Amino acid sequence: MSKFGFDKIISILPEIRQQAVQIMMQEAKKTFDESFDNEGIDGKKWKEVDRRIEGTRAYREASSAMRVSPILTGVTGRLKKNNRIVSVTPDKGVLDNDMSYADTMNSGNGSNVPARPFIKQTPELTRAQLLTLAQVTGRIFKIG
Repeated sequence: MSKFGFDKIISILPEIRQQAVQIMMQEAKKTFDESFDNEGIDGKKWKEVDRRIEGTRAYREASSAMRVSPILTGVTGRLKKNNRIVSVTPDKGVLDNDMSYADTMNSGNGSNVPARPFIKQTPELTRAQLLTLAQVTGRIFKIG
C-alpha cells in the first residue's frame, strides 16, 4: 500500500471514468435542450422561419399558434424531447435524436432547409463540461 493512496485511486479509476463520461453527457444534453429555448447554440441564433415573418406566404398560411411557436419545436416539442443519452461507457457516451428529420434540421440539406444546429460540441459546452468535471473530481478526491 502506498502512503499516497495511489492503489485506492487506481482501483476506482474505471468507476471515475464512467462517472466522468456520464457527467459530460448530461452537460451536453442540458446544453442541447437549452438550444431549443434559446433558438440557437453557442450564442449564434438560428435563421428565422418564414411562418413567423409577417407578410410572407408561410405567415399568412400558418395558424396563430404556429406563428408564435419556437423555430424547431413547433407546437409539439417532439424534436427537443427526443434528445436522449442512449449509452455511457468508461470510454464514450452517445447522445441521439432519432426523429426522422433531426439530422436535416441540425445540419441543413444544402438547398431549402438551413442548418439550425442543436447537437454540436461547442467551446462553451466544452468549458461547461470541464468545469463540472473539475467540481466532481474535486469532491471525489476531497480537494478544496
